[in-house]
Amino acid sequence: MMPEPTDRLPMLEKTISRFRQQFKELADPERAAQEKRYLKSPFKFYGVSVPKIRAVARQFRRENRDISKEALWGICQALWQGEFHEERALAMFLLEEHRTLLDYSDIPSLERMLRESVNWDQVDEISVHLMGSVLQKDQRALEYLKRWSREPNFWMRRAALLSQLLLFREGKGDKGLFYSFADEMMEEKEFFIRKAIGWVLREMSKVGPEEVFRFVAENRARMSGVTLREATRRLPQHLREQLTGR
Repeated sequence: MMPEPTDRLPMLEKTISRFRQQFKELADPERAAQEKRYLKSPFKFYGVSVPKIRAVARQFRRENRDISKEALWGICQALWQGEFHEERALAMFLLEEHRTLLDYSDIPSLERMLRESVNWDQVDEISVHLMGSVLQKDQRALEYLKRWSREPNFWMRRAALLSQLLLFREGKGDKGLFYSFADEMMEEKEFFIRKAIGWVLREMSKVGPEEVFRFVAENRARMSGVTLREATRRLPQHLREQLTGR
């Protein structure tokens, strides 16, 4: 991520302090304890819900419509390096709110965030909404997915599967590439990989049900239960019945 110029540090510190004060005002200690247990996260929690974090991000965008990419990344880097889960979430939501600023040159920074992610919620937001926004603009980004799909880190493989989701919802994207990833990972035991394959197939089925039906039928014997359930959830009933009997 880009370092913040020294002359902008006072403004950066003021912005981060304001965010932390907002979170303290919204904090719910009981919720914080519950979310930390649920996510099994090493981070501290304020106990602020996702809708409220997104509201903070939207407010910042309204007040800073002309922010530069450099300044944005400076803020997001500081938040991402914080001790609190919600600060990391805010970093991602700020980037999503300003996604028009993101392009191919930002992928190394997004990849670094993915590698430093510790939970599915972070991996999914970065891959679907941030990497997805870049892919909508520049298909060269697909080369990163090819590399991620072969990573030992299963979160990176999950990112490779999920990053085209926005495109697939529009009937776009490189479906053949996704199917090749799914074929390679189909027999993996990792739940988050099995779930991701099914999730993407489910979204693809809304646009191309027959194509997804054929892929599932060809790979039914190799699919885990969770992959099959997710993949067939939105298929027309007559197609779903052929694959699941119900």
